Amino acid sequence: MNNLDFDNFPFVWPPLDHQKDEFVNHRDDLMRGLLWDPGTGKSKVGIDKMAYLYMTGKIDAVIIMAKKGEYTNWKNVELPEHMPPSVEYDCEIYRSGLKEFEKQRLRDLVKPSNRLRILNINAESMLHEGGLVAKAFAKSRRTGLMFILDESTLAKNHKSARSKEVYKLATFAKYRMIMTGTFATHSPMDVWGQSLVLGGNLGTTSFFSFKSTYCIEEPQYFGQRTFKKVVGYRDLDKLNAKIKTFASIKTREECFDLPPKIYKKVAIELTDEQADMYESMRDMALAEFGENVVVEATSAMDIVSKLDQIAVGQLKLEDGSFRILKNNRVESVLTRLEDTNSKGIIWCNYRGMLEHLYEQIRINFGVDKVARYYGGVPDGEREKAVADFQSPESGLQWIVANQQSLGYGRTLIQGRENHYVSNGYNLEHRLQSEDRTMRLGQTESVLYYDYYAPKTVNEKIYVNLRGKKSMMAEILGTPLRAWI
Repeated sequence: MNNLDFDNFPFVWPPLDHQKDEFVNHRDDLMRGLLWDPGTGKSKVGIDKMAYLYMTGKIDAVIIMAKKGEYTNWKNVELPEHMPPSVEYDCEIYRSGLKEFEKQRLRDLVKPSNRLRILNINAESMLHEGGLVAKAFAKSRRTGLMFILDESTLAKNHKSARSKEVYKLATFAKYRMIMTGTFATHSPMDVWGQSLVLGGNLGTTSFFSFKSTYCIEEPQYFGQRTFKKVVGYRDLDKLNAKIKTFASIKTREECFDLPPKIYKKVAIELTDEQADMYESMRDMALAEFGENVVVEATSAMDIVSKLDQIAVGQLKLEDGSFRILKNNRVESVLTRLEDTNSKGIIWCNYRGMLEHLYEQIRINFGVDKVARYYGGVPDGEREKAVADFQSPESGLQWIVANQQSLGYGRTLIQGRENHYVSNGYNLEHRLQSEDRTMRLGQTESVLYYDYYAPKTVNEKIYVNLRGKKSMMAEILGTPLRAWI
């Protein structure tokens, strides 16, 4: 189907104006960057392009690479939501600790097929067995390979061993895309490494030439040693002009047809520790109450709560303390916080995880970037958190909070993002918390992330709340097995 264009392309969801422009004008580009803010629809554009290239006979294989806490979201959420039904595809995830049947599916994926083959892999694995799997898959393509690097800042350090492996893998692909909302987070020099994924298209093949062109350096002296330190930058308008020759740059403010509220699902796979504990507790509950018995609502909610905590990543011990389980959720949250410059609220209804998130954000981003607002936090600290969050001059970027404490009465319109690391069971709490950043005076779209573990009570809680249903009402009169 070589005459496929915008008018006859089978979009699952009609593209917004900026997505339409990208598809119409750049669907055949060999090298392309989508440097768009979170929530502007980069993943949809990537999937529309891969579908187009497959349907026009230009590719038969795709590698989608992202960070460890994020990469499985492509298989679990983005592809099912945006891939046209007419495109038959097989997508497999590579991760460490695969079971034998999962390894067999990966071996089958390398074999030629009349379906689009997609490998979903994390960048961290490139220095281990994952690198060998990815290269074997890349070499198996017949008509062509597409390579998508999501959150391309993971390749910004051109000297790192991981980045070098990513660059090598990219050379197998005829079509390459990088995606990020923070292309030059800390320095214009971050651009260099990411551009290498696209073959290096900044006007020079030498990093030192690139650096001397755009950096202002001054000599530094330490005893007998001398080195040059970057003290500023120049000609950034010229650098931006070069970037725009291979990339699209969009902020949410520039995408005028975005809805006021943007909802994004983030599917988080359980770790082996979580999966084992979840199944053990589920089996005990079914053995105690019986699979088809309608359990008293309060007892059912207690079971659901314990399973949900495990899926989220915490365990409440008998002495009232908390143990944080090995989980992928916190890393996924940190990855998304790294990819944004917006202020936001991180919501969670479990005390142990709230405290863990607060500490991890302080460690990864700095103590001045995050505040907390939940039970046990002094009133003065809470009030300062709200005041600093609402102040454009403050460096505070995130508040870690639960819905019961911060979800009512406050106006937090400086916030543009909400991260629901876990959801409570109270529909009113969820709706009220959503409105903290969507009050009178909010002039921009607001992004709502929901993190959930597929095929667990964690997902069922999310589905009910998004459907505006009461958890308690849904459980009443329902056999236990239907919930767990």
